[in-house]
Order: sequence, then structure tokens, then C-alpha cells
Amino acid sequence: MIHACLDLIAALRHFPICWVVPEPILAQVLESGIPREKIIIPKPPQPIELDGIRITPFDGQHFETIQDGTLKGIPATGYLIEWAGKRWLFPGDTRNYDISQLPSCSPLDGIFAHLWLGRGCALMDDPPLLDPFCRFFAKLQSEHIVLTHLMEFGRDANDHWDVSHAQVVTTHLQERFGPINVIHSVIGQKALL
Repeated sequence: MIHACLDLIAALRHFPICWVVPEPILAQVLESGIPREKIIIPKPPQPIELDGIRITPFDGQHFETIQDGTLKGIPATGYLIEWAGKRWLFPGDTRNYDISQLPSCSPLDGIFAHLWLGRGCALMDDPPLLDPFCRFFAKLQSEHIVLTHLMEFGRDANDHWDVSHAQVVTTHLQERFGPINVIHSVIGQKALL
């Protein structure tokens, strides 16, 4: 399973795009019709330089510890993007809010933060990972936090994060960690950065 729209990738295959595709999903992207010569495979922590943009990949934290102590998740890649004096972090679908696992990257101009507050916890009044999520992203010292992973189709209600959760996170961040510009990003709607 990958968090990528293979139909969209296929639709863009004829455009002059250089694709950065992690090894675990390379076969699926190639099946979408992207020529191999248009693809760069990131190798954490080796930076990629493209037209004045520096992309530093790192191992994502898409693993969670389940009740018996084992890890559940899939390999993921995060990215620090730097261009024109700006620094944006794309840590990906994060499940382990341990800041020591990230490369040193603060301060940042912005972060794309996939909202996830615990497995099967979306209907709870006080999800267990609300404070760890907020603490993790506040410690990264970013001017902007863009909350993503909202309103995803096909999710069970217990795992469906929506705008009401984003509002709870925004309030918690601002009450506990001061004035942080938080933006909610919903599929199909423009988010002004």
C-alpha cells in the first residue's frame, strides 16, 4: 500500500517532470508509465540538487508500537526541501513522535504535518496522541504548520481525521506553544502558504 495516486502519476507521465521515487514504490510508479530515466531514487541522507532546489531525504517514522511491543507500519521517506533561502519539512505519514529520529533541521519556514492522533481514536474526545503530536511539531520551530491527512476517503470513522480534529490540534498548539500559523489542507481545496 502506498499513499500516492497512481492514476494521477499516470496522467502526468508525459509532462517534463523529474520524479523522486523511493525504492519501495518504484515498481508501481514504473507501471504507471513513468520512464525510468525521469526517476531519481533518494538515498537517505544524500541530498539531491535540482534546479536550485536541495532535497534531503531521510527515513520516515511510519511505524507505531502496538500492544505486544512490535512495530507496525511500512517504510517511508521524508524530505527537507531548501530553495531560495526557504526550508520546508515533509516528514510524511508520521506515527512515532520522537524528534530525535529526525535530521537536524530547525528552524523551518514550514512543515507539512500529517494529522494522526492514534489508531482507532478519531471518535475520542481526547485522542491519546494529541499532546505528543503537537509537542513534536512545535519543537521543530516552524513559522507555518500545514495540517494534512484530512478527510481521506474510505476510512473507517474511528480512523477518519477531519477539520474538527485540525481545529482541536490548532487550539492545542496555540494554547500550549504560542502563536503558530496553522493551515488546514483538505483534498480539493487550495491552501495559501
